Amino acid sequence: MNTDQYLTLLLGHLDLQTGRMVMTQAGHPFPVLQRANGDIKFLGNGGFPIGLIEDAAFDQFDLMLELGDRVLILSDGIMECVDPAGNMLRDEGLLDLVRENKSLRGNDFLEALIWNLNGFACDQEFPDDVSAILIEYEDPNRETA
Repeated sequence: MNTDQYLTLLLGHLDLQTGRMVMTQAGHPFPVLQRANGDIKFLGNGGFPIGLIEDAAFDQFDLMLELGDRVLILSDGIMECVDPAGNMLRDEGLLDLVRENKSLRGNDFLEALIWNLNGFACDQEFPDDVSAILIEYEDPNRETA
């Protein structure tokens, strides 16, 4: 296909009762799984962006979340953030930031991630969008106030 218009996508479904999460990735950055014990890994196979390759197939993958696990879904602007010397954060830099903030939860974790990213960039403007979704799997039977 000859096009300059395409999009990336990560579509997921989480069963809140069982912790089973099914995702389909279409060229979107790899989500990060951080287990409750601190172990971290990237998920998925990447795949092609939508609209770039005619008749592209999009595989799904699944995982089981345990209590305290979290999944971070993010834009490529995070790994492509640059320091003043022009070095990108890249995947390993992202994993370092996730490890550094493993004790934080919810909005505190996301805010710390942005502060760390801003520190990496030495307060330069981010060259691309920086966005993230954080899913933390907690006890589905817990009563909330």
